[in-house]
Amino acid sequence: MIILIPIIYFLLIKLTIRKAGDTPNITKHVLIRILILPILIGVSFLGIYLMGSRSDLIGAFYLSVYILGAWLVYLIVETIALYAVKMRSIASANFIIVLITLFISVLVAIQMA
Repeated sequence: MIILIPIIYFLLIKLTIRKAGDTPNITKHVLIRILILPILIGVSFLGIYLMGSRSDLIGAFYLSVYILGAWLVYLIVETIALYAVKMRSIASANFIIVLITLFISVLVAIQMA
């Protein structure tokens, strides 16, 4: 299972770079990247809620933290790949998304401590 993660990341980055043309649409790129996270977390909560009981939702919370971590790793890898192929505007947008997400995550962690 762990071996599949780098392969999936590589394929996603390959598809992202191939579909990006000479004039990248930054708004569309950012909206897709931002909407993926709540959709994945919502699907995980819904699946655990339907299959289990309400007490199993704490497991969905932990799962959402892992999804957030995988999403951040993907964005960082994609940012590096986009900088390598000289698509600096989209890479900068990804980097800003990563920074904002990390800032919000740190604020939530401080509040929960």
